[in-house]
Amino acid sequence: MAADAPRTWPVRLALVLAVVAVLVAAVLVVRQVRSEPAAVEPPAGTPVPSGSPATTPETSPSATPTASPVPTAAPSSAGPTAAASPTARTSPSASATAEEEPEEAPAPTAEVSTKPPVPLDEPEEVEEGLTARVSRLEAVAGEASGPGEVSGPAVRATVTLTNRSGERVDLSSTVVNLYHGADEAPGSALSGPGTRALPRSVAPGERASGTFVFAVPEDRRSDVLITVDYSVDTPVVAFRGRAPS
Repeated sequence: MAADAPRTWPVRLALVLAVVAVLVAAVLVVRQVRSEPAAVEPPAGTPVPSGSPATTPETSPSATPTASPVPTAAPSSAGPTAAASPTARTSPSASATAEEEPEEAPAPTAEVSTKPPVPLDEPEEVEEGLTARVSRLEAVAGEASGPGEVSGPAVRATVTLTNRSGERVDLSSTVVNLYHGADEAPGSALSGPGTRALPRSVAPGERASGTFVFAVPEDRRSDVLITVDYSVDTPVVAFRGRAPS
């Protein structure tokens, strides 16, 4: 027995070293496996491009699908796209969409025409059934009481309208003016003396009168023009002649 011990010792030592080597190799394999996550194999039939790294769980795309980007229209070769024209009535929003229709342009205002002037002592037809005339014209000393008025030489004109129609005529919009000189400078309206506004209306077969005072220098009374503007739908009637000094 003592003789067998020296011969079996090298064998036992070799076995121990082999076991230790196997254990060390196993430990290294386990560490390598833990440090490198296992590759996810692609589904069968899916080609894997050569040279590309295998997809790992950390780098795999999310399971939630993302929205596809909206394609941007290519710019026209004619130039940049024109901006939306704002709407008109400003309101409205700052910009109009393609479905919105443009607002209609306002109708142009018709110009009021004036009939050729007649002599101061003649009547003139304003419209069918209604005539106007300067029934009286006087030189007065104008009296100022309203804002911007200046007292001084003036002319007082009485205008009479006759209603020969079969119904009442509204006179609330009627305006009387006076112009003097070759340049037809407007005479400033004064508050007195003896002014009287036209009534609001005139009955059928009746007359209505209004008295108006205008500042007119004495050296500009050889040519005066008195106008009667009845409404925007009828021409202005005019009377021309010499005013008293």
